[in-house]
Amino acid sequence: MPALVFHLNAGVTWLPNAKNPSGREASTTSYNLGASAIWLAKSRINFLMEWVWLDAELVNANGGTRREQAMLLNPGVRVGFDFKSGLQIVPGVAYTVGVGPSEDVEALFLYLSFRARILGSRWSVISGSYSSTPRATSPAADSVPR
Repeated sequence: MPALVFHLNAGVTWLPNAKNPSGREASTTSYNLGASAIWLAKSRINFLMEWVWLDAELVNANGGTRREQAMLLNPGVRVGFDFKSGLQIVPGVAYTVGVGPSEDVEALFLYLSFRARILGSRWSVISGSYSSTPRATSPAADSVPR
């Protein structure tokens, strides 16, 4: 039976030695909020709508800092494949669209997750993602904290 699930996320990232591309360092603090609605359409198929807001502190060319914001929507789908061994593989894809301060950002987001029972009933998740930004013109793209 189809169900709708909601998730909320919030985070703070403090980098005591963030660097810009030219190597200048500064301490930075960035914030993020996220929310998602997941429609469990079938036992193996989920349709998702995710929203992410970022308020990043970035290192300037002179070593000072500045703040930039980004807001993204990610409509997507993921499919789970369950194996007799207990392994679950979940590939997914989403189309990222920038809104507000990120209106010029578009990307394709690919996701792959492996989930398996390890040490009895515990679950271990190994996941990865890839994002391609064919027309990203956000100034934050060239000075991401590292």
